[in-house]
Amino acid sequence: MPNALRSTSSATHTGRRGSLAFAALLVLAFAAGALPTARLVVRRAPPEQRAAFRQANPGSATVRRVMGTRPALVVLVLEVAKAALPVLLGQLLGLGRDRRAALAFAPILGNQLIVRGKGAAAALGGGLALDPKTMFILGPGIIAGWVAGVHAPSMTGFYAAYPIVKRLLGRSRMEVGWSVATTLALFVGRAVGHGRSSATLSPRLLVARLLLDRDPG
Repeated sequence: MPNALRSTSSATHTGRRGSLAFAALLVLAFAAGALPTARLVVRRAPPEQRAAFRQANPGSATVRRVMGTRPALVVLVLEVAKAALPVLLGQLLGLGRDRRAALAFAPILGNQLIVRGKGAAAALGGGLALDPKTMFILGPGIIAGWVAGVHAPSMTGFYAAYPIVKRLLGRSRMEVGWSVATTLALFVGRAVGHGRSSATLSPRLLVARLLLDRDPG
């Protein structure tokens, strides 16, 4: 009996430590997404290039168009890394996949709510740290789109396919649920736009934002 009580007490203590670690990492993940890493890179741009970002969100695709490939890759790596870190820390601390799926989702919210970004790179970072196999399947399409200069449509395909691939790979219902939430959040981020546009939302504008991630010109 004393051994059983000791075992129960130890399990309770371990469970509390796991919950505290999860809560702390959840805050960290949200804060990581809220870090304006892209804007830090944009500040190094010449004044004439910085002016272009007044009407556009400084994501990696926009940075590539305005500043070139190298700065865009810096932005992409920083955005992906900061979203992956909390998930990897969760794995190191022994958190289950369902909790780590929540950690992968939190940076997207941080990016969208605080930075007013769209959360795409944060989704890539969290997804890569949580489920490399899914990202290995979907990654070639993203890379091909980046190289071909059709980044937005390739990401549209990624958003739509992400929960489907997870379901086909037999991931838990909770993890698939978080992937659905990720897809919805990413499409909402596109529908809202970068927040600086004065365009009136219309079906044509909505379709252009959802599929091409831009306002029709």
